[in-house]
Amino acid sequence: MNRIEQLENEKRAWSVSEVADFLGYTPNYVYELIHKNEIGGWFVAKDGGGYRFCPCELAKWLRKKLADGNGNGKEHK
Repeated sequence: MNRIEQLENEKRAWSVSEVADFLGYTPNYVYELIHKNEIGGWFVAKDGGGYRFCPCELAKWLRKKLADGNGNGKEHK
């Protein structure tokens, strides 16, 4: 199973730090993507709060990003 398939099979929402680790970005860069409306998620006020992300939606976003040739993220570590 490749990494995108892992996302598609994940059953729970991910935090900013989990998304950052998976994508190889810093958490600050993930917040930049949120504020630019480039990556979708939702804010949870309970259970420690913070943004959460649907891994299936992340997989769609990542597939599009890779198809556009912008998927390495190296400049954002």
